[in-house]
Amino acid sequence: MDVDEVTERYYRRLFILPKWHVLLGIYLLIVVLVGVINAFPLIELGEIFYSVLSYLIIGISLLVLFSFLLLTKVLSPKRVLGLATVMFIASLPAELVFFRLTGLRGTGILAGTGFILVAITAFIHPILAFLSASVLPFLAFYGANVLLGHVITPRILTGALVTELISLSAGTFYILYIEVKGRRSSGVSPTWLLRSFLKTWFTDEPEALETVFSKLGRKENVRVKVLSLRRKGRKPVVLVFPSIHYGPFKKVGSSRFIYQLEEKIGNLLDLMVFHTAGSHEHNVTTSAESERLASRIAKFVLDAVKKDNGEGICEPYRVSVNKGWEALSLPTPSSLFMFIVNKEDGNDDLPSALWEYLEAHSRSPRVIGIADSHSFKGPKVVDLEVLKPLVETVLQKYDCREGKRFLVGYGEAEASSKCRSLCNEKVKALTINLGGKRYLILYIYGNNMRGQYRLKLEEIAKKFPIDDVEIVTPDDHSCAASFREAPYDVVDNCPPLTAAVEEAIKRAIKDEVEAEAVPAQTIIEGVPLATSKIFDLIEELAVMGSAAEKGLVALLIIVNLAPIVLYLSIFS
Repeated sequence: MDVDEVTERYYRRLFILPKWHVLLGIYLLIVVLVGVINAFPLIELGEIFYSVLSYLIIGISLLVLFSFLLLTKVLSPKRVLGLATVMFIASLPAELVFFRLTGLRGTGILAGTGFILVAITAFIHPILAFLSASVLPFLAFYGANVLLGHVITPRILTGALVTELISLSAGTFYILYIEVKGRRSSGVSPTWLLRSFLKTWFTDEPEALETVFSKLGRKENVRVKVLSLRRKGRKPVVLVFPSIHYGPFKKVGSSRFIYQLEEKIGNLLDLMVFHTAGSHEHNVTTSAESERLASRIAKFVLDAVKKDNGEGICEPYRVSVNKGWEALSLPTPSSLFMFIVNKEDGNDDLPSALWEYLEAHSRSPRVIGIADSHSFKGPKVVDLEVLKPLVETVLQKYDCREGKRFLVGYGEAEASSKCRSLCNEKVKALTINLGGKRYLILYIYGNNMRGQYRLKLEEIAKKFPIDDVEIVTPDDHSCAASFREAPYDVVDNCPPLTAAVEEAIKRAIKDEVEAEAVPAQTIIEGVPLATSKIFDLIEELAVMGSAAEKGLVALLIIVNLAPIVLYLSIFS
């Protein structure tokens, strides 16, 4: 199970709560229902009203006290309401029994404190979670009963404290079990990781999760391949192929690397920064390190554009092999840049081993770059053998000894915010005109694309004088977690985007001027990356997550039954 699969699986859990007004209605309904049930066997309207009012006071007291957790920034008002609702539901059996035993309302809520302890430990520090789970429900129970004029005798107080102690003990043992098991299997505290993830996800502050990645990661070398297209009388267009991944989401790690690099370059160049071979193991550990890497690559790119060794290009060519794999390649006498896609089953990320394989290949030119077009949604590719027939065919066809003169055009257009799958509304188009044959690269800021929409855009592009087109997304994770339905929303059919694509193509064709190619490459050492440990960790935590979910059922039974049994054995 990969990072995206696990994220998608648990993402829905984060948004399981209904709309706030529906949730409030459920909360009030439960409170009223418990009040009505506990008014029996008396059926007088006044007694029912008093019972319902009593539980409303307890329910409101609980909400007021839990609102203290808003200070954590992780728990919103809606989540606090959800927490109180879960507490009432979790302790419902115990409440119905304890009222019959003690005559006091709210005692059963104390039986649910262990369950609440487990729930809020995922959001806040364990010590604060323990204090919140123990003190706040007890204050609600005690304060509401005093307000209602009930006498809390030492015997009842002792029973209430024993009830809470048993429940908290069960919750604590459950957390310790998960902690010990998780640390043994992954070497990382699962509750710490979960808190870090949720804090980053809900507050948009990357530091918590980046601390985890920094501890897991190690310093590695990053390849940077560049194809600068210097244009006569126009800004150069530079294609950048760094061996990093733009994830995991929002502002964390290298999720915003593309934009960081664009900001460093400013208006000096027109950039296309591509998604290359590799996945989340190539995420830079922190946004600060990603910023530093962007600065170093920006300097290299600006220096590379100024080099004197400009050259022509040879005719771009597309290779198709079995099972839907294709590659459009841009060859020069000293370089080869290929854009890989699967237009049958689709694909999502290519194995990073492809870098080593190509660089060691006897037919590879001095500079060889890979782009995962990431524009036909499909399964992740982890086996290098799957790609060997394609890249071998590409290399066999590479025979560029003398480059020819060519034209390059560049155009941009803006889509619309209505196209919600876009991380940036800008659409970029690059045309390469070689002897009257025109090749197009379309660049759309998104996280993959529906296959049918890619095919539609290809048809639209070929209505222009275009001989071949490659459509790419950079696997942009900067807008991940923006929607309730899924953490990642792939680019799909959207009329404003389609219109922007057409406009960008028109502008690129109109903008064509003479150009020369300047391939370059470098290795940047000592960049902290997440490494493959991220996959091991996610796999272990996915197993732990399943076990933890199953254990919650047992915990619910224990926190409801154990206090009742012990109370009866002591006080009956």
